[in-house]
Amino acid sequence: MSVTIYDIAKKLKTSPSTVSRVLNNSSLISNSTTTKIHEMARELGYEPRIIKRQQNRAIITIKLIVGPKNDHLLPIFYDFTDLISGIRAGAEGLRLNLAVEMNHENFNPFDHKKGGNMDGVVFAFTKPSDSIYEDLSKRKIPNITINRNLPGQDFVTCNNYLGIKELVNQLHSKRDNLKICFLHLTPHNDISLERLNCLKKISAEKKISFQGKDVIAIESLELINKDFFANIKKKYNAIIAMNDVLAITVLARASSFGFQIPKDFSLTGFDNSPVRNLLPQKVDTISLPVSEIGFKVGQWIHHRIIQKEQTVFQQEITGVYQNGDTI
Repeated sequence: MSVTIYDIAKKLKTSPSTVSRVLNNSSLISNSTTTKIHEMARELGYEPRIIKRQQNRAIITIKLIVGPKNDHLLPIFYDFTDLISGIRAGAEGLRLNLAVEMNHENFNPFDHKKGGNMDGVVFAFTKPSDSIYEDLSKRKIPNITINRNLPGQDFVTCNNYLGIKELVNQLHSKRDNLKICFLHLTPHNDISLERLNCLKKISAEKKISFQGKDVIAIESLELINKDFFANIKKKYNAIIAMNDVLAITVLARASSFGFQIPKDFSLTGFDNSPVRNLLPQKVDTISLPVSEIGFKVGQWIHHRIIQKEQTVFQQEITGVYQNGDTI
């Protein structure tokens, strides 16, 4: 006969409801009691109820964590509706309850009464503190992070190496003596660092001169001014911007200071963000396939939550080069 929550409660001389709350990841029970219950469950060989694959009635609750509310640029980086529709398409046959919350400095998914009532967590284009990942692991709550390459963690991301390599190939096809600089907003975030490291590796492979002095940090978009363009033209004939938002800013301001793109220098972005459509002249870029990323997250829900698979789920999707007018 299988072990039940009543068996665990009897052994620990506590109530079945307390055991149930702990095994369903409630934050209402003290840490010491939670530890005791999990230890007794393992000792007795308790097996949690597996959600049936026939999902006509079962509702899977996924907490979808998006970027902080003060990050007003997020809507121009990606289309949130593409992500949602992609997740639902990938989770075909499942009824999903997507509970959206915002990441912030003091974010805690368990800081309110209903905090523990979740089947999984998706961090969408944002990364929480390491302590949050540790807490989710202790509570055995599956989680996946979008657009971050995290060793040992479940993730779905764009293959930045192949994307940067394609941009360098396109630049090299138009510029014989290629002199590249990498432009990013300071401080570096995870994505800009990864893309920069990809550019360093690719430059070494192709024997293109690229050193630390060729990495240009911008503290404010207002610093993309006449002096900025004059310095670029003296040293470089190509800019790889960390994303489309930065590339569009460069493109929009160049002509006002008497510079022409791509005549004076080439320019690329990354992500194929909605902002790319704001100007008639299109930036050459690599697509960030948000719908496909969402679809993979939907598959992850089947893999990790429905089928209880323990193998790590890591997917890198190859973005597609988007031809523009800036190379």
